[in-house]
Amino acid sequence: MDGFSVELRREPSINKHKLYLVNVGGYKSSTLAELHDFDLLVAKPAIEVKQKALQTLLVDSQQRHKDNLKDVDDCVLLNKVGEYYIHLREEPNGEHFKPEWQGYKPIDI
Repeated sequence: MDGFSVELRREPSINKHKLYLVNVGGYKSSTLAELHDFDLLVAKPAIEVKQKALQTLLVDSQQRHKDNLKDVDDCVLLNKVGEYYIHLREEPNGEHFKPEWQGYKPIDI
């Protein structure tokens, strides 16, 4: 989430920027497998976040597929966690998050 940090509060947010989980699917000519990439993106309207996703996710795939005739597979507004509302705060010097691990981990470890 470049340029934003998240706070959880009990009252709803009035910020016009919203947090979305976006999933994009596509294909490469070198494999038969369907590829997916996802990210947490911040935008005002949902159409803006979809455009941002298509510009930044799977940019090296030759063809993005369209499930259910949508430009992205999923675009989920994240505005609440349990009883708490998500509040976004602009961070001009913020950096894009980096996963602490990648892949699968056994549950019993």
